[in-house]
Amino acid sequence: MTQVILYRNGVPVATAAKAFDPKDNGKPLLIGCMKPGVYHFNGRIDEMAVYKRSLSGDEVTSLFRSGIAMMAQNSIASVTTFTKELVELNTQIEDAGLKAEIERVLSSASQSVIPIERGIAAGAVPSMNDLKQLAGDIEKVKAETANIVWKARLAALLQQW
Repeated sequence: MTQVILYRNGVPVATAAKAFDPKDNGKPLLIGCMKPGVYHFNGRIDEMAVYKRSLSGDEVTSLFRSGIAMMAQNSIASVTTFTKELVELNTQIEDAGLKAEIERVLSSASQSVIPIERGIAAGAVPSMNDLKQLAGDIEKVKAETANIVWKARLAALLQQW
């Protein structure tokens, strides 16, 4: 008998003892359904992996944590790209209202990113809630950046007339 363990977000959520021989039996490996066309999983499967050997619980947790840290770092890089664009724009415009908007968005982005960035630097792994919050903050910064850029373009166009 083999002990099969299902992990969700790095935490074991179900186990089963099964006579299991993972050799190639000519049948497809099904993920997200019990049989082709039957009992489909209603959701999203992300970061699925199959290994040639059983992983220890510590190995699963480590893989999960490194993936979370990588996602957070990628998100932070995205915010950094937008904030650099805003900083550059801030040096090119004269409109005080737009400058104030830029400063507000930069401050908001910093408040979202800096605690997570410091935590990662200290070896902490962000939680899923942190990542969800960061993703929402990134979308907000992207939208606000786009609005500011369009306002700046309009202001520049009006100055030419």
